[in-house]
Amino acid sequence: MTFDESKISAEKAAETGVQSQPDALTGSAEENKKVFDLLPLLIIERLNKLIESLQAANSAGQIGADAFTNVTGGTVQEQLQSIQKNLEDYRREVKANGAGDVGITPFDGVTANTVQAALEQLQANLVQYINTVKSEEGAGRVGITPFKGVTANTVQLALEEIRRQIDDVTAGIIPDYGVTTIKLALQAVTADRLAQDVLDMIEAAEPARSTNELDDYTMETGCFINAGAGWNTFRFRHAFDGVPVVTVTPKEFNGFCEIKNVTAEGFLYCLRQPSLQGGTVATATGYIGSDTGTSPGHSQITYVSGVTLPTFGTETTAEKVEMDYIAIEFGGDE
Repeated sequence: MTFDESKISAEKAAETGVQSQPDALTGSAEENKKVFDLLPLLIIERLNKLIESLQAANSAGQIGADAFTNVTGGTVQEQLQSIQKNLEDYRREVKANGAGDVGITPFDGVTANTVQAALEQLQANLVQYINTVKSEEGAGRVGITPFKGVTANTVQLALEEIRRQIDDVTAGIIPDYGVTTIKLALQAVTADRLAQDVLDMIEAAEPARSTNELDDYTMETGCFINAGAGWNTFRFRHAFDGVPVVTVTPKEFNGFCEIKNVTAEGFLYCLRQPSLQGGTVATATGYIGSDTGTSPGHSQITYVSGVTLPTFGTETTAEKVEMDYIAIEFGGDE
């Protein structure tokens, strides 16, 4: 049954209602009661039919509905079918290109807003990190936990620190000027080396000769690799008691090393190279005659009309230059 069949028309209501009967009822009491019950009974009958129609399988096709975004149809049934179709289409698209359609919230290291783009960005980040680790800068990017004798926090700095310690022993640099069997076994102490050390101590003691006393001094030497352009920090293996005198000599480098802010713990350094800065050349156009007469032939030429000479300056460099350094503290306790 359709919903329309459950309707009660005005004519049907008038026909069934009490107003359709004579003003004076002539029937029995029971017959007169039925007259008053005709319309309520009709309403009950049609209401029950309406409920049955609503409970029927096709009832959604008879209930009207307004269309809305991405959903078409003028009944609940049609709109449900439209939603089902949208869902099936979305499932099909997700299977074909799912990661590109699923959104995400960007997070640390990833600025993409879809799963597909995020995966591609993560892969690119991983490849970039692997290539960086494989490159000559890789050891400087891998962190370590400092351990006994090494204060560095990256593999690169730790290797440089260990190398300086090895150089101090194998090259005969003995900060405390003590001679042990280990140093002798490593040939870190020889007669020539000890003689040179004594001469160095005497030369360093000259400022105190007026008091007839030799000043003690502490020395640290070694080498390190330039960490980058601009000002960089270098720390001594062991802090001095006071501020030492420092010299830094780059190896095989067409430039110089500038140092500043020397403290008992270290100093700042910057590698610089000479460079010409600025300078301009201005040109103009002219004509040169190539014949004689009233209308001689001529040709166009470009010539220099003015020159501004460049100025001499320097620029910093990140080149991986190896540098030797010497730090001496005169009058120290060691």
